[in-house]
Amino acid sequence: MVLQRSSMLPLRVVGLLVLMLSQSDADSTCEPEEKGLTLNPPEIVVEYGQPVEVNCSTPTEDYELMQWITGNITSNKEVKDDTSLVTLMIPEMLDWDAHLQCKISLSGSHECRKDLLPTVYKNPEGAIIFAVSYAPFIEEGTQYELQCDIINVAPVQNLIMKWYRGNQTILTDRRSHNTTKIPVSTSSNLMINATREENGIQFRCEAQLDFGAEGPQTPVISSDPLMLNVHYKPVVQCQSNFTCTEHDWHLNMTEHLPCEVDWNPSGSITWYHQGKLVNHSMPLTRMDSGEYDYVATNNLGSFRATINIIIEYAPEFLNPNKNLQLAMGMDLHEDCDVDGQPVPEVQWAYDAEGLNKVNTMENQSILSIRGLNTSTTFYCIATNKLGNASMMVHVEVIIPSAATTEQPAAAMPNPMTDAPKDRCPLQLMPARLVVQYGDPASVNCSTSSTDPAGMGWEARKGGTGFHDEARFVLWKVEELKDWTLEPLCYITLFDNEQCKKRASVTLYKNPDDVSVSLLEQGPMKEGSEYHLQCNITSVAPVQNLTVSWHKGNEVLKTESFNNTERTPEDVASFLSFTPRSHDNGVNLECRAQLSFGLETLPPSVSAEYSAEVYYKPFFEDCPHHYTGVEQRFNLSMVPCQVHGNPPSNIQWHYYGAPFNASVTLTRIHSGTFILEAVNTMGTDTTSINIKVEYRPEFNCSDHYEVKENDVHQNPCKPEGEPEPSMIWLKDGKEMSFPEGLTRRNSGQYTLRARNEHGEAYRSLSVDVLYAPEFEQGNCTKEITSGDDVTLNCSTEGNPSPVLQWTFISADGLTRTTRGNQSSINIIRATSTSAGIYICVATNKVGRVTRFTTLIMKEKSYALYVVSAVVLLFLVVLLILWYHRKRSRYRQYDVANASNNGSDIPMTTQHTEPSSHAK
Repeated sequence: MVLQRSSMLPLRVVGLLVLMLSQSDADSTCEPEEKGLTLNPPEIVVEYGQPVEVNCSTPTEDYELMQWITGNITSNKEVKDDTSLVTLMIPEMLDWDAHLQCKISLSGSHECRKDLLPTVYKNPEGAIIFAVSYAPFIEEGTQYELQCDIINVAPVQNLIMKWYRGNQTILTDRRSHNTTKIPVSTSSNLMINATREENGIQFRCEAQLDFGAEGPQTPVISSDPLMLNVHYKPVVQCQSNFTCTEHDWHLNMTEHLPCEVDWNPSGSITWYHQGKLVNHSMPLTRMDSGEYDYVATNNLGSFRATINIIIEYAPEFLNPNKNLQLAMGMDLHEDCDVDGQPVPEVQWAYDAEGLNKVNTMENQSILSIRGLNTSTTFYCIATNKLGNASMMVHVEVIIPSAATTEQPAAAMPNPMTDAPKDRCPLQLMPARLVVQYGDPASVNCSTSSTDPAGMGWEARKGGTGFHDEARFVLWKVEELKDWTLEPLCYITLFDNEQCKKRASVTLYKNPDDVSVSLLEQGPMKEGSEYHLQCNITSVAPVQNLTVSWHKGNEVLKTESFNNTERTPEDVASFLSFTPRSHDNGVNLECRAQLSFGLETLPPSVSAEYSAEVYYKPFFEDCPHHYTGVEQRFNLSMVPCQVHGNPPSNIQWHYYGAPFNASVTLTRIHSGTFILEAVNTMGTDTTSINIKVEYRPEFNCSDHYEVKENDVHQNPCKPEGEPEPSMIWLKDGKEMSFPEGLTRRNSGQYTLRARNEHGEAYRSLSVDVLYAPEFEQGNCTKEITSGDDVTLNCSTEGNPSPVLQWTFISADGLTRTTRGNQSSINIIRATSTSAGIYICVATNKVGRVTRFTTLIMKEKSYALYVVSAVVLLFLVVLLILWYHRKRSRYRQYDVANASNNGSDIPMTTQHTEPSSHAK
């Protein structure tokens, strides 16, 4: 019956499969469109959460049921009616992977179905634009990557992302390869080559779902704009010529700057004239006209441009008004020495009847009149676009007469008759007078002549007049404040010969103030060039001034001046200074000192300018290796100096992650640490290998197992730094642990480890394992049926072996195991007791086997038969032998024998005659 059931089951399965295949064929067959199903609309694109309505219709009326199958969405079902239409209405489309199916059941078992796979979409929640590697600015010429993240959009394959530079589309990115239907976040990247043209440009990205012209028009999601900050070195454009008015313009007047600079970030502007740095804040004068270098500098570089600056000013006459005497009839030639920019137009006029133009050529500065006979006042008039000026020349015409040709003895000396200077008998004491402004001054004038008519001093202040027959005369003032005073000592001899000597008087004034300032905005940055200005206020005479710059005791620069003005002036000296890190906090000072030959006045010293220099961090005296003790050491104890200005932020790093310097270190922290110092000027790092030392510790087990004679290592090596020394103790005595352990080495040991930080002890039990060993070898025993037999199996091993017997089952057998001995007891052995008995001893080290063979000595049936036959044969032989022997010597009485029941066969026998028969 079982076979019959098993044979019937496949037949039933085959029948079921045939039925299923026939049904499958019926479902897969669908008539053409005119007789099949029509969906309206044929495709659906719907926003997530919005309602869906779709009709399914058929032109045929021969159907039993038409319905929607909507998976996990409740479907509407409708049986055949006059409309042949079924409508599916979904209040909220919440299935991203919806599978809608309209199904019609036709007559019989035939079915037709049509699938509709709606596209469910979700507009992006937002668009975010950012830099992949953020930096506050980008240097020109570098690659910069922007990323636009589009948040939660579906389906992403219909997403279009656009990048804009300003309002210009520069990249369109699609995700058509991604067929994910559920909302995801995606991103698009844009690489930018940063140029100065990109500075200040706004970048943005837009995202929109695109379902074609027939699909829904979804909103455009735009990111906030991201403006690039591109840093680049300066580029300068200057006018070739620039004109300004004297005293009305200085180089810091940016609103009228003749140069335009394109840079980011902005930096410093310096002007150079004739190779020297110019004070930006001082108004320009006519002496400053000429070619200038305009240098713009930022942290990425510098740019130099050249410009010619023309300083314009109104006309000015170099000589004051003049009073001239001219003999009647002599020619007049007079120069109108005028200066101005633009070059003035010059005209001469006279005042005989008001101002009348002299008949001269235009712009001729020389007045030439032949045979002037009348005293006249002439005017030179100079004009340019900034103004005009005039100079008066009064000419007095002298008519010669006898009275005027004689000169009294006391008359002023005539230069035409002055004695040659090398024969002038005058001596001045002192020969050179240096006087501080406002101090008293005096010079004694004496003569070596024995017949002077008289002597005197001619001066605007302190003049003495003519002293008759004087041999010396003293010029003296109580307060000398005339910067141009040049007292003249003269002498008249009796032969009317005259000579004169002008006293050398130098009036000086120490500066009112000496100060140092930095022209650029501070603080200074290491490696950049800076310019300091030393302002010396109201000093005279400038030509005797020496300015020196000092850094501590080091003289950096010495400068003198060629200005010949005698009156006090403001003077500036400039120092170009490129600081280094060691210059931070150094004191700079300016010293102004007047020198007059061998006489040098004490210097006027500015207040010290303390230079603050910013420089990137650097490390000093940092060890490459450092050792600390566990639980008593942290990184703040590492002797490492960091320098930097502004002060640096210090951060330790361990395996790439920040590490708190105050954390107490343990042995697990041994390794390489990175120390990083950061300030606004840059970053510096140094690596230090930290070794954390600790006292010895034993972390091994207190029990050690090892196979006998195996190669072994130290079973309990202590941990510690530095590496501890270790000794073995057994029974309180030091010993060397043997390389090859035997069973005799098993026992209890004490380990001691020691280093400079302490010592540790450990008790260790050593257990030497060895494979089982039998006390006896294989053996064979003979037994006899019915005997009692005992088989013993004794073994030794570590760990104690497990003993097992293997044999063919026998009757009357028991097993006994005690310790390392196992026995088999056989009571009344039978033929089934014969065979091989195997004793197997096993432990974790090995396995050994011992064989015991039992042989049964019991006789077999054939042996008994043979033995019986042999015995019978021997008995017969013995009887025959005995009978023959008796027959020789006696006769048997057969009748008697027969009568008394003897078993002797009644056979014919041959007997030899006995002796009695004879």
